[in-house]
Amino acid sequence: MKFAKEWFTEVSKVGDGMDSGEPEYPVTSVDTVGEPILFRTTIGGYHGFFKYAVNEVKAIAPPNANAYYLVGDPQIEGEHHTCMVQFYRIEADTSKRLMQADKLARDYDLMMDLMEKEVALA
Repeated sequence: MKFAKEWFTEVSKVGDGMDSGEPEYPVTSVDTVGEPILFRTTIGGYHGFFKYAVNEVKAIAPPNANAYYLVGDPQIEGEHHTCMVQFYRIEADTSKRLMQADKLARDYDLMMDLMEKEVALA
């Protein structure tokens, strides 16, 4: 996922769900693998939520790819969602894991420090 101007791995989702949207590790190198490919999945519930299993994406991935990025917005085609997917070969710095949102939300002092810094930058 891209967050601000940097690439990060994304906290893995569980099962057939929506992407977490939460950054985890900073990506240190990115190499594009091939051209974007159309990904198609059945609609899992409400048409407005793009849900899929990571295994579905892995099934269409080139052998040397270890990451992917959804290109554009998902579309509805009958009983399916479709979206273009670009595959990559990445390396991530697993020594620099970002604090997860639920842990950050429970750290009052850190939240106040971050808010102070944000106000100072404004």
